[in-house]
Amino acid sequence: MKKALFVLIFVVFVVGLLVGGFRQQSSESKVVPEAGRDFFHAAYTGDVEQLDGYFKNGVSPNVKNGRTHGLTPLMYASWGGKVEAIQYLFANGADVNEVNSDGVTALMLAAYANHEEAAKVLLDNKASADLLDKKQNSALTFAITKENIAMIKLLISYGGLNQRGRMGRSPLAVATLKNKTNALRIILSLPQGRVLANRKDTTAMNPFMLAAKAGNVNLVRELLPFTDDVNSTDFKGRTAFDLLSKSAVPEGKLSALKAIRSRGARTGGPIRTNRKQEVPSQARRTPKR
Repeated sequence: MKKALFVLIFVVFVVGLLVGGFRQQSSESKVVPEAGRDFFHAAYTGDVEQLDGYFKNGVSPNVKNGRTHGLTPLMYASWGGKVEAIQYLFANGADVNEVNSDGVTALMLAAYANHEEAAKVLLDNKASADLLDKKQNSALTFAITKENIAMIKLLISYGGLNQRGRMGRSPLAVATLKNKTNALRIILSLPQGRVLANRKDTTAMNPFMLAAKAGNVNLVRELLPFTDDVNSTDFKGRTAFDLLSKSAVPEGKLSALKAIRSRGARTGGPIRTNRKQEVPSQARRTPKR
């Protein structure tokens, strides 16, 4: 009796797996069959012949791999920089602006991996350079992080400067925070450079102030000529002079402060501290007897 019950439970379990697998294969947003590992690998390595075999068997070009947060074949091909595979996927209906569960696009992966030719093919097929992932990163953010100069220029030429990322920060602010001098210089050299240099984030800080707060004296000097108001204050009333004065980086700070002073910089007022205010002696309570 026990043996028959065990066999029955086992059969129900197997049938459940088979039914679940069938449902999983029938949905474009789920994992493809077990052979799908080879399918996504074919996209990453640019094996068009193998991809063609899958498509002839009814696999969608927009199917997502649940094991990797929902990456699509186009995302894999872009990550691998396989231009022929990218073009083949477009010919078979791949969605250029599809996102995975983290909000990542094929263009972001191409930018991160520094595949310039792949990125250009994506952009020419209407990939949006303005999309942000769930962490508020754009394709340009990834390019700046890696300081891929050619990629940065390419994305900017397709409108990648338009978005505001985390805390409302522009790509110039991102380059400042990540200490990417070459990326910063490229952006400053553009017609929009001065506008971005004076754009504030949600804490009322512009790139000049962010550099000052970080004690990055080199970027303070880079941004100073592009900053319209050196006495602009953040939401706490602090100026760049205040922020740089309080920074923990001593090297070159004095000369940078002098440079800011030469532009008429001043303090924004008393800087808040955590020190307790001393109570006057006459206000102190006398001990009880």
